[in-house]
Amino acid sequence: MRRQLTRSIIVSGSLLVAAAPLSACAGLLAGGAGAPTESAPASSEPAAQPDEWASSVPSDPASPEPATSAPASLEPAPAQSIVASSGPTAPETTESRKPVTAIAIGTLASEDVVSAGGFVQDAIEAGGTCTFTLSQDDRTVTGASEAEADATVTWCANVDLALPEPGKAWTLELSYESPMSVGAGSVTSDGTQH
Repeated sequence: MRRQLTRSIIVSGSLLVAAAPLSACAGLLAGGAGAPTESAPASSEPAAQPDEWASSVPSDPASPEPATSAPASLEPAPAQSIVASSGPTAPETTESRKPVTAIAIGTLASEDVVSAGGFVQDAIEAGGTCTFTLSQDDRTVTGASEAEADATVTWCANVDLALPEPGKAWTLELSYESPMSVGAGSVTSDGTQH
């Protein structure tokens, strides 16, 4: 029995002797665990201050410090709408409107007043303007009225115009204009009552 006990001790001791160097190697490979370390002697001097660049570097690279200013936006600015303008609209020319015949009618309402009126043939429309010009020698009087359509023609409402020189010959001209039509006509009187 004694022999068996001696054999067990020898085997156990051999295993310990073989395991000791292996555990020391494993400690070195694992970052020095199990390896003896030297401790630095305590110093009464304060630790050296890091320079400014080192203080701005985060101590843990896995969690960087938040930026102190917001990053510039990479979104494009909203588009500005540009509207082109061709300037004021030019008035419509007579070539683009239908020519019509205007019939001027003038009667003496009194000795010194002409009642001007008339109508437009070839057009039955509302929205036109009738302009009357009463002329005697080199003097003129003007007036205007709105046009009104009926079943067959466009009528110009009557306008009273004062005669510059009663008892003398006069001429009444009617000018008609609308977005679709244009025309003119005139009548002459010797100045006596009709």
